[in-house]
Amino acid sequence: MMTVLKASDEVEQLVLRNTGLTDDLLLSLATVLKGSPSQVKMLNLNTIGPYGARILLEVLRVKPHVKGLQYVKFMT
Repeated sequence: MMTVLKASDEVEQLVLRNTGLTDDLLLSLATVLKGSPSQVKMLNLNTIGPYGARILLEVLRVKPHVKGLQYVKFMT
């Protein structure tokens, strides 16, 4: 998935629900996503913690065209 995101400009939606995505894996994904030529408009994620929420905010700052988030449950 990371390889496709790095190279493709056609990815518009990422559905990662129920994949066990952790905050650390989200950091790796965010790094790739921020540099990706794709114009991802919808992210469908897992439960993330406070650290993951900060990572997600950084992605949204760099990629403001993300217009939708589905199933992002924040743990406290």
